[in-house]
Formats: sequence, structure tokens, C-alpha cells
Amino acid sequence: MKIGLIGTGRMGTALGGRLLDGGHSLKVHDLDPASVAPLVGRGAVHAVALEDTFDADLVITLVPDDKAVDAIWLAGGRIPTLPARTVHACMASISYAMGGRLATAHAEAGRRYLSVPLFGRPPLAARGELDVIVAGDAAAIADCRPALETIGRQVFEVGARPEQANLVKIARNFLVANVIEGLGEAFALCGRGGVEAERFLQVLVNTSLDAPAYRYYGGYLVARSRETLLPMRLGLKDIELSMQAAMELDTELPTAALIRGQMLAAIGDGWGERDWAALAEWIGERAARVRDE
Repeated sequence: MKIGLIGTGRMGTALGGRLLDGGHSLKVHDLDPASVAPLVGRGAVHAVALEDTFDADLVITLVPDDKAVDAIWLAGGRIPTLPARTVHACMASISYAMGGRLATAHAEAGRRYLSVPLFGRPPLAARGELDVIVAGDAAAIADCRPALETIGRQVFEVGARPEQANLVKIARNFLVANVIEGLGEAFALCGRGGVEAERFLQVLVNTSLDAPAYRYYGGYLVARSRETLLPMRLGLKDIELSMQAAMELDTELPTAALIRGQMLAAIGDGWGERDWAALAEWIGERAARVRDE
């Protein structure tokens, strides 16, 4: 496929490399021209102007947030300038509301649009092991499957309305945050009783809670890892997206407010650049402080 990629940060660079490995042609654009160099060195074409990515079967947007997406597509007024045949796939982590706005704007302009949020981090993207969530027109999904299957080990179609994919991403990240919060509280409780963290983790992952999330985040906590793949300040954004979606859909997420408060307190203690998994460690340290006071 001929693919345009807007956004060559860590995830964009890893994903772009995977697409090149899969035999797709690639044009890349970023506000920081230097960031496209690794992909250009592997055979991608540098699109100096953002619009130079549009002559493609598929244009991927992979930028940080709603504000960046809005600047390119809505405030930027570029949707009507896409070729009618081109599918635009927004892979950014955006709000449910922004997903809906993008879907509406593309439909009104007669342009093809998919929402395609991703589960996984850059090393998985480089190996084609992302979990890909997609929603939108079935024909557009079928046309883009060669690219989606190149970057993903699994592709999940979750609905005909593009914003439904954004909602799935938001809800899943909300659950991960609950796992981290729950692990922090449970380990703190066992720690107060003198149970070694490693022993408790072995009980978790060798009984009914044997799941990748508990293995990964529990192991991160026991190791007191300093690896940062998703800074807590960005994890906070994910929780706030879940709260916004709940308001828009007139439902409640009581634990989201609790976790948001915990993250804000941890960030206030200087943990904002630590991985969001470190929230579990912060909970344990706070429990120890309270005990000693």
C-alpha cells in the first residue's frame, strides 16, 4: 500500500519501520523535520509539507492528543483536501468526543475515515505485535487490512461508528489503571502484615489472577523498576479521557475519580515522569509514611 504517516515520535517511528519492513511505501511528515531521519534512512520519503502525505491509499495520523489532531484536521481545514479514495486512519489516543467530531467532519466532506487506536508500546510496534482496534466503514477497513495486519498481531473490529474504537481504547486503559491501583493497595496491605512482595506476586500469578497485566505490573512493582514507557502525567490523561467519556455518555466511573486523585498526588510528589505503573509503588510508600507518622 501507499501510506502517508503524520507523526514520527517514538511510536510513529517504530510503526513506520514495521510498515517499511512489510513492503509498504511510506511518506512521512513531522513538525520536527529531524525526527523523520530514521525512517528516511530506511527508505521512506520525507513529506516536507503535511499535505504531501495525502497522495496515498492510507494516511495515518499518530500525534499526541486532541489538540494536535484538531490543529491538523479540524481547525486546519484539511479534511476536504484529502483525495476521495484515500482512507484517513487516526491512531492517536484521543477523546471519545474528538473521535465523533472527526467522524462527522469526514462524513460531511464525503471522505473515508477510520478510528484505529493501538494497544502496545514502541518495541511491540517495531515487531508488528500491536493489538489494533478499528471502527468505521466496513469497506474502508477491508481496504486497509494489509497495513493493519502488518502492524498488529490482532485486529479487532468493534463497530461501524469510528468513535466506538476510541471508547474501547479509553475503557481498556481505565481497566489497566484499576489493575495498577489495585496492585498498589494489595501489596501495601500485605506489606503491612510482613508478607514479602515477591511471595505475594507468586500467589497472584499462579492462581486465578494469572493474567499478563498482573504479571507485568506486579513484576514492575516487585522489581521497583525505573523503566518509563508511559509517564504518569500521560497516564493521567487516559484517566481524564475516561471521565470525560462517562460524562458524555451519562454514566459513572467512581474509581476513575479516585485514581485521578492518586495520580495527581503522586505527580505532586515528583513522580510525574515515572511510568504510570509506578503508581503502585507510590501507594506502598505512602502507606509506609502514614504508618510511621
